[in-house]
Amino acid sequence: MHPRARRKGLIVKTFPQQTFVYELMTDKVHTLGRIAASVYALADGRLSLEELTVKVQEDCEIPVDVDAVKLALERLVKVKLIENWPPEKAAVGLSRRVALRRMAVALAVTTFLAPGASWAGITS
Repeated sequence: MHPRARRKGLIVKTFPQQTFVYELMTDKVHTLGRIAASVYALADGRLSLEELTVKVQEDCEIPVDVDAVKLALERLVKVKLIENWPPEKAAVGLSRRVALRRMAVALAVTTFLAPGASWAGITS
């Protein structure tokens, strides 16, 4: 199975360094770092992990390896923004220090509760 981004019931706003994904039903807002945002934007259900990694690297214009994309996918699956992807132990074969460093750099996925779309000025 290839990873596919969930699109229904969401409003996505992209800025240069991060992307905001607003869930209409729950008023949750997810902030995605550069790599996580690229993975989310490119996960169309047709690209294999390796193909997705190449596209993310081209999109971000920085070196990105398969392990970094797996970590981003794992975080996106956890907040239910990616479907069709079995959560795996992304850090297998990596030292804990290397895995944590990669997660901290541009892989951030943060969720918070927003007071409502109208308050934030968000419209579809």
